[in-house]
Amino acid sequence: MSRKIVKEYLKYRFNKEELAEIADEMAKAAGEMDAAEAKKKSVTAQVKAEFESAAAEHQKHARLYRDKFDYRNIDCEMILDHTEARDS
Repeated sequence: MSRKIVKEYLKYRFNKEELAEIADEMAKAAGEMDAAEAKKKSVTAQVKAEFESAAAEHQKHARLYRDKFDYRNIDCEMILDHTEARDS
C-alpha cells in the first residue's frame, strides 16, 4: 500500500484566534473606508468650489462678450456754463 500527499480544495473552518484576526482586519478596513469617504467628500467640495468659480468667471465674460459693453466708473470733466440770473 503506497501513500501520497495531495492538495484538495476543501472547506476550512477558522478557529477562534483566526476569527479574531479577521475581525481586527475587518475593523481596520472599515476605518480606512470611513477615512476615504471623508477625504472624498472634502475633495468633492473643493472641486465643486473650483468649478463654480470657473463657471462664474465664464458667465461674466460671456455676458461682456454678448453685450459688448460694461458699466464702469469713469473720470469725466464737467464744464458748467451758467449765465447769471437777472432780475427783470
